[in-house]
Amino acid sequence: MKKMGIQGKWLWMITVSMLIIGFQVYACWEQERTALLFLKATAENSDRFFDWNDDRKSDCCKWDGVTCAANKRIISLSLGFRFESEKGWHFNVSNFLPFQQLQGLDLMLNSVASWTRDKGSKKLSSLQNLVSLNLTACNLTNSVLSELSGFPSLKYLNLEANQLMGSIQLHDIEAISKNLEELYLRNNYISSIRNDNDCVQKHKFQKLQGYGNTSCFSGLPSLRVLDLSYNKLAGEIPLWLQNLTTLETLDLSENQFVGNIGSSSLVHVLSLEYLALSNNHLVIPGSFQSFASHTKLKYFIADSNHLVHEVSNRDIQPFTHGLHILSLSNCALFAYPRFLYDQRDLRIIDLSDNTLHGEFPLWILENNSRLDTLILRNTSLSGSLQLSSVSSHANINLINIAQNKLQGHIPANIAVVFPKLIHLDLSNNAFEGNIPSILCDLKSLEILHLSNNHLSGGIEHISKSCINLISLDLSNNNCRGELPTFQSLSKLQSLNLQGNYFSGELKSIMFGPSQTLTTLLLSNNSLEGSIPNELCNVSKYPSLTVLDLSFNKLNGALPNCSISVFYLLLNNNRLSGQITDSFCNNSWLVHLDLSNNDLSGHIPTAVGNLTNLNILLLKGNQFYGQVPVELCRLLNLIVLDLSSNSLYGHIPACLGQISFDSSDSGFNSMGFSFSTEIPIGILAHMITAKGDSTHNIFHDKVEITTKSNTYSYIGDMLLYISGIDLSCNRLTGQIPDELGNLSNLNALNLSHNKLWGSIPTTISNLYKLESLDFSYNHLNGSIPTSLTTLNSLAVFKFSFQPLMPAVTKEISSFAEVLYPSSVVQMIHPPSQIQLHPKMVGLTSKHFMSAFRYLLQLCFLQL
Repeated sequence: MKKMGIQGKWLWMITVSMLIIGFQVYACWEQERTALLFLKATAENSDRFFDWNDDRKSDCCKWDGVTCAANKRIISLSLGFRFESEKGWHFNVSNFLPFQQLQGLDLMLNSVASWTRDKGSKKLSSLQNLVSLNLTACNLTNSVLSELSGFPSLKYLNLEANQLMGSIQLHDIEAISKNLEELYLRNNYISSIRNDNDCVQKHKFQKLQGYGNTSCFSGLPSLRVLDLSYNKLAGEIPLWLQNLTTLETLDLSENQFVGNIGSSSLVHVLSLEYLALSNNHLVIPGSFQSFASHTKLKYFIADSNHLVHEVSNRDIQPFTHGLHILSLSNCALFAYPRFLYDQRDLRIIDLSDNTLHGEFPLWILENNSRLDTLILRNTSLSGSLQLSSVSSHANINLINIAQNKLQGHIPANIAVVFPKLIHLDLSNNAFEGNIPSILCDLKSLEILHLSNNHLSGGIEHISKSCINLISLDLSNNNCRGELPTFQSLSKLQSLNLQGNYFSGELKSIMFGPSQTLTTLLLSNNSLEGSIPNELCNVSKYPSLTVLDLSFNKLNGALPNCSISVFYLLLNNNRLSGQITDSFCNNSWLVHLDLSNNDLSGHIPTAVGNLTNLNILLLKGNQFYGQVPVELCRLLNLIVLDLSSNSLYGHIPACLGQISFDSSDSGFNSMGFSFSTEIPIGILAHMITAKGDSTHNIFHDKVEITTKSNTYSYIGDMLLYISGIDLSCNRLTGQIPDELGNLSNLNALNLSHNKLWGSIPTTISNLYKLESLDFSYNHLNGSIPTSLTTLNSLAVFKFSFQPLMPAVTKEISSFAEVLYPSSVVQMIHPPSQIQLHPKMVGLTSKHFMSAFRYLLQLCFLQL
C-alpha cells in the first residue's frame, strides 16, 4: 500500500507538470503577461490598451500589439502612441527586460520625458534577441545613443524625428551594434557626424604617409541603408562614408552639403543602388563619368542642386549603366545631361523646373521602352505635341508636361501611343481646339488635368465616357454649353470646371448621388437658378468637403445644407434671403464666403456654432442689426470681414479673446487633394514631389482689403495674413481696448462708421499690424505716441477725423519714428499724399518741416 502511495504521488506530480506545460504552450507566459499589465498601468490613457485585461482566460498573445512565437513567448511589441501624454512618458528600461525573447520593439510617437532604469538594472541592449527597434518621434536627445550601445543582434534602428542635434561622434553610432543593417536618423537637427580627435589625428598621419583617401572609421560592416535626410549637415560630404562597403541605400537630401559629388567620397561607394541628394548645394557633373564604376546604381534623386555641363573626358568610361529612376528637377539645366542619352532602362524621369527649351523630347520615349513616368513640367518646351511618328508605349502611366509653351491641338492618337495612361497633365500650356473624345478610350485614365489652356467646345463626351476618372480639371479654358451630367463617372472625387463659359441651371442630378465626390469647383461661369438642396445633402454627397459656386448668376435662398463640407464658397452671386440657424449647424466648416450677394436680416447667433471656422466673409450684403457676440466663440478665426453692410451698435469687446493666429488655427491652406501613388515601394517618398503624383486642384483664396488696396491671398499665403474688416457699416461707440489683445493681427479696418472717442493706447500691442484704417469716423483726441512702436505698420489712415486739431508734437514724433524707411500715407481726397524720409536732397530735419506743412494743409481743408 505504501508503494502504491508513492507511485500515486509521482503520477500526480507528472500530471500537474503536464498541465503546467500544456498551459504554457496554449497561453502566454505568466511572467510576460504580468509585465504587460504593468506596462499598461504606467500609461496615462489605459483606453489605448483596450483588450489588455486581467482576465485569466484572456491570452495575451492575442492582445493588440503583441506577437508571440509558437512557444508562446512574446517576440514583438507594437506600442506606438500608447504612452503619449502631455507631460511626456517616463520610459523605464527595466519594464521591458522581462521580454527576453523579444525581436521587435516599436515605441514610435511616444514623447519620452525621461529615460531611466531601476538601480542595478541592465540596459535595453541586454535584450540579446532584439533585431528591430523603432523610436521614431519619441523626443529623444543625444544622450540616448549611449543608452542604446551594446546590442548584439540589432539590425534595424529608427531614430527619425527626434531631438538629436549638433555634432555626433561616429563611435557612438558604431557602438550601438556591429550587425546594424538599417539606420534612420532623418528629420533631426544633426549638424555633423565626426570621428573623435584620436581618429582624426590617425587619419592625418595616414594621409601624410601617402595612403590617400583613407578613413579611420572602421564602419558598420553590414550597413545597407543609411538615412540622414532632413538634418542640418553642412560642408562637404563626409569622407567616412567610403568605408561603408555594403551600403546600398543612402539618403542625404534636405541638408546643406556643398561640393562636387564627382570628387566626393561617394565615388568610392560602389555598392550603392539608391542615392538621394535632393535640396543641398551640391554640384552634379553632367557627364556623370565619375560614377562609371557604379554598376549597381539604379535610383539617382538629386533635385534642387546644380548640374554643370562639363566637357567629358574621352579617356574615362562614360556612365552607361541602366538607371531606373532619374530625378533632377530644379537643377539649373539648360540642356539635357549628357549621360541621359546613354540610358536605355529608365522607368521614372523627372526633369521639371529647368530650362530645357525645344520640342517635346520623343527620343526619351524611344530610348527607354520600359518608361513608366515622364515629368517635364515647367521646362520651357514649345511647339506642337507631335506623336504621329511614335510607336506605342504601353508602359507609360504618367505624363506631366504642364507649365510649358506647347500649342496646337492635343494629338488625336494620344490614346494609341499611350494606351495604359493613368495620369495626364497638360495644364498651363496653349493647347486649343476641342478636347478629343479619344481620351476616353484610355480605360485606365484616372487623372486628366487640362486647365489653363485655350480648349473650347462641349465636354459631354468626357462626362459620359471617361468612366474611370478620379480627378477632372478643365478650369480656365473656353469650354461652353450647358453643364452636362457626370453620373457616369462613379469614381469621380474632384471636378474643377471653374473659369469657363458653362451656362444653364444647376441640378443636383448632374453630379450624383455620389459617394466619392469630395471637391466640386464651378466658380466663374454663367450658371443660373437656385442652388439645389440635394447638393448639400449628406446622404447623397457624404464625402463632399469643398463646394465652390462663386462668381456665377445663382439666385434664390441659401441651400439647407446638412453636409459636413469644409469649404463653402457662394460669394458673388445673387443669393437672397436670410442665413438660417440650420445653415450654421456644420461644425466642420473651415471657410465660409457669402460675400457680395443680396442676403439680408440679422447675422444669426447660431453662427457661434461654427467653431472650426477660420475664414468668415459676409461683406457686401444687406445684413443689419448688431454684430453678434456669439462670433467671439469662433476662436479659430484668422479672417473676419463684415464690411459694407448695415450693421449698427458697438463693436463686441470679446473679439479681443480670439487669437487671429493663422499658425495656430490648424488652417489647411492648400485645401484638398488626391493622389495616385507611384509604385516604387519603399522609395516612393522620394519621387512624390512637386505635384507629380499628388495634384491639388483646389487652392483656398481670400480677398482682403489692406494697405489701401484689395489683395488676393491664395494657398500658403493665407498662413501669413489675418485681419478684421468692419468698415462701411453704422457702428457706434468707442473702439474697445480689448482689441489691443489681437497681437497676431495684420490688418484692422474700422473706417466709414460712426465710432467716437479716442484711439486706445492698447492698439500699440498689435506689433504685427501692417494696415490700420480708422478714417471716416468721429474719433477725437490725439494719436497715441505709443503707436510709434508698430514697426510693421505700412499704412495708417486717419482722414476725416476731429483728431487733427489736437495733434502737435506727438504726431510729428510719431511720423518720424513710425516710418523711418517706408512711405507715410495720408489719404485725403482728391489726392493721396506720399512722402518718403529718404527722398534725395531732404535731410531728416527738412523732411519733418515739409511733413508738418502738409499736415497743416490737411487740417485747413477739414
